[in-house]
Amino acid sequence: MGVVTPGISDHLRSSWFPLLILTLLLIPKCSSLPHFYQVNMRLNSNDPLLELRCPLYQAVSGDVLIFSNMQDQELLRVVLQENSPPPVLALPIDSLSKDARAFAYVCRVFEPKTNSLVSKTTFAVQKQVKSNTKGVPVYETFHYEPEEVKTIKATIDKPLKVECPVKGGNHVWFRAGGEMILSPENKERMTVLNIISVQSSDLGTYYCASLKSSIEDEEKEDTSVGLLLPVQKFVVMAQENSVLTRSADVTTNPNHSAVQSCGDVVKELTPSDMITWERPLGTVHLVHSGRRQLNLKSVTTAATHPYHCSLEGHTIQRILTPSLAPLVRSRRSLMSK
Repeated sequence: MGVVTPGISDHLRSSWFPLLILTLLLIPKCSSLPHFYQVNMRLNSNDPLLELRCPLYQAVSGDVLIFSNMQDQELLRVVLQENSPPPVLALPIDSLSKDARAFAYVCRVFEPKTNSLVSKTTFAVQKQVKSNTKGVPVYETFHYEPEEVKTIKATIDKPLKVECPVKGGNHVWFRAGGEMILSPENKERMTVLNIISVQSSDLGTYYCASLKSSIEDEEKEDTSVGLLLPVQKFVVMAQENSVLTRSADVTTNPNHSAVQSCGDVVKELTPSDMITWERPLGTVHLVHSGRRQLNLKSVTTAATHPYHCSLEGHTIQRILTPSLAPLVRSRRSLMSK
């Protein structure tokens, strides 16, 4: 029997195949697509400052936060730190153009080691109640029915898809602070909550609504006051609850003003932690989202009635997780329309 000698192609195949396997093992996993949000606001001429708070759901300490205008002029750059108040871009109202009907600003969060984009939020600030963007009016409050809140049990690293049950079509999804979720592929609003791989940064509160029905209702409302959007509230959780809700601590002052705070837990928050404020019976005040305390000026006793403050994010998950093992802080998820 003759001896078969391997050809050159066989030698090459035997040499590059193990190399290919090693290369695939060494390639880091794709982090994710960046997260995109939009915040529609109404300019209050009675306030001396326009304050913009960037949603930091996926942010961690050491990330770089950059605020800019639509001309890409950098307005503020901050390195996020543990136990520090979230950065706020405060612009004097007098410095804004009096002729412009609307303003737009952008905040971006970058991972410094790779300079990769973590999240991008566009702020559309209108001088009037109604937004110039078709089908996207400016809402100051959400309202949900407390007895109809839906809890969704998610599994880390597994997909999650949620249809909006609100009748009317033309659905839209929001995160806890009222930020409209945009699809990373086409930057259009996300009509179905679709998370390809759930991470801890995806846990928390979500709202969905029908813009079609809300726009019809809006035409019948007095637009001289802030608009209210009826929503369906969801709480996405893993093994334990992901949101801590409590009555605010109230301190009244002789001048009939009141200070409401969430307690000592807000002193040790991480960049990704979010605080939201609502009145009992399901009215969420979006204008207060992200604030660690409320300074309310009122000639009535309403300001002295406790709000409910809700906290979510890494710190709250750690508090609510009864385990000695540290919570793995994973912020990257894949979201698609």
